[in-house]
Amino acid sequence: MSEMYEVAIVGAGPQALATASYLLEADPLLTGRIAVLDPDHWLQGWHQRFRRLSIGALRSACVHHPSPDPYALVNYAQSQGRLAELTGPIGCPSAALFADFCRSLIELHSLHRVRIQCRAVELRPDGTGITVALKGGGTLRARRVVVASNPIRSLRPDIATTPGIRHSDELDLTRADVAGRRIVVVGGGLTAAQLAVAAVHRGASVRLLARRRLVQRDLDVEPMWLGRALPAFHRVRDPRLRADIARRARGGGSIPATTRTQLARCAADTGRLRLHEDSPVESIEPHSGHWLVATERGTHSADEVWLATGHRLHLDNEPMLTWVGRRCPTQTAAGLPVTGPDLRWPGTHIYLCGGLATLAVGPTARNLAGARMAAERICASITGQLPRPAQYPS
Repeated sequence: MSEMYEVAIVGAGPQALATASYLLEADPLLTGRIAVLDPDHWLQGWHQRFRRLSIGALRSACVHHPSPDPYALVNYAQSQGRLAELTGPIGCPSAALFADFCRSLIELHSLHRVRIQCRAVELRPDGTGITVALKGGGTLRARRVVVASNPIRSLRPDIATTPGIRHSDELDLTRADVAGRRIVVVGGGLTAAQLAVAAVHRGASVRLLARRRLVQRDLDVEPMWLGRALPAFHRVRDPRLRADIARRARGGGSIPATTRTQLARCAADTGRLRLHEDSPVESIEPHSGHWLVATERGTHSADEVWLATGHRLHLDNEPMLTWVGRRCPTQTAAGLPVTGPDLRWPGTHIYLCGGLATLAVGPTARNLAGARMAAERICASITGQLPRPAQYPS
């Protein structure tokens, strides 16, 4: 490919959609000069995860989404007569409403036309632009590249590496027949709770084992990390301290009040859910066709063991940036790169968003709120301005 794009966005998830929306609403002249590189359709992985795990609603507030207009989702819901799908104290949208809203955003900017079905495998900046190497051969050239990938890997405790023990990433509840089966879910965050509730609704008996007391919180992080705590975070010069602050702010998993209520109802109404807090798992052993899951408080027998033990975010998980890291090295902390305030990799025109931008954006970098923060900075850096209000199709 010989065409020089103004901006290439690697990825087609919510972070990429936010970046593209901000750019095109700030500078409509970029239409036709942006390429989005992903082998999958827009938000395909996002929507598949919600379906696989039977997740009916987002945890994010109604003002957190990929559009520059914070009220765009509420306005869309009102125009469609679907305000009832914004629930709870912060107006969490249903998964279906969010999907339809994002689809309207994609249609608004004709973003289905700019997606190129390919996988970027390497970025090589030079004096005139950036060469993007593509899987299977071929290249693409762009003046600027935004990396909106999600370089995470499933975290599996050392005691749970035996084949047959499945991580949440490997589960598809739409195809699982669990009626009458005994399932142990290991984890203390939202995914663990959602898996437990979904399994009970499908007729399973569930033991939910959390290594500590469940933490109840509406959002992944406290609301102060959306605003008032950020100036102090940005004043911290040592990236190691920033990484530690972000890690502690996220806190290792929590659940909103609505999900805690669902757990209690499943336990009371069916008798097929038991929650064991302060019960770190000590061993998981196969025994006569089933599993024995031992904690210091007792041993549980299970037909299946599901791990909701989270993910590891690390720069090493993104080989696309290996060449850049060698030629334009930057400091890292806890596997996160140090970028400029505009989220550029130092010495290049490569921008990072999502979890890789945590040291610059803050603890919410990988969430929808962080997607908006990152998109705003990238947009200002590339276009020199912020988006103008857009009209969304009804």
